[in-house]
Amino acid sequence: MSTSHLARSVALAGAAAALALGTTVVVSSPATADTGGCVTKTEFHKIRRDMQRDRVHRIFDTRGRQVSTFWIGGDHYSTRDYRACRHPRWSSVSVDYVNGEVDGKYAYWG
Repeated sequence: MSTSHLARSVALAGAAAALALGTTVVVSSPATADTGGCVTKTEFHKIRRDMQRDRVHRIFDTRGRQVSTFWIGGDHYSTRDYRACRHPRWSSVSVDYVNGEVDGKYAYWG
């Protein structure tokens, strides 16, 4: 049995026991870290303008791949591409940064 199946089984057993005792049960969804190395639509929609690059990497669970970097007038511009979880061969996720903060984002879900 995989770790995630075991965790679900334990959570369900605990919930059943709590219900039997008349206790309120709160069940949370699995952590987004389950998608390490690729970006889901949900993760993509969490990204906002002016967010720090490190925070984006924590949300995406990956650092992606830097595809461009240049300096203009003391400002650092860069673009990073990330692998999409859904149809990675035909999908594209890209984030533009200025001085380490999100300036724009783009995704195509093939």
